Amino acid sequence: MGLAISQTRISFFLVQSMMPGSISGSTIVCHPRFYYPNGSHIFQVKDTLYRLDCLKLEQDSETFCNMFKLPIAEDAMEGKVDEVPIFLVDLTVEAFDL
Repeated sequence: MGLAISQTRISFFLVQSMMPGSISGSTIVCHPRFYYPNGSHIFQVKDTLYRLDCLKLEQDSETFCNMFKLPIAEDAMEGKVDEVPIFLVDLTVEAFDL
């Protein structure tokens, strides 16, 4: 996964929580290649979950680096469990796989 998405482009993506389980009746699946059991953060793009290491994301993307610096509540579950991923809106699986 070569996080070649430009900061300008990803800056337009709205990051928000979504209800777990499905989008418009779709089944949510773990990405066959980019869902790492030891990953630190879970993202959802369309109906696909990614579990990735935040250190790798921070190295490859200034946008993710800045995002991980934002304060969060101690009990926040967003991005920590499959049921409450960090949802990347207006991004396709194909684009995120690049």
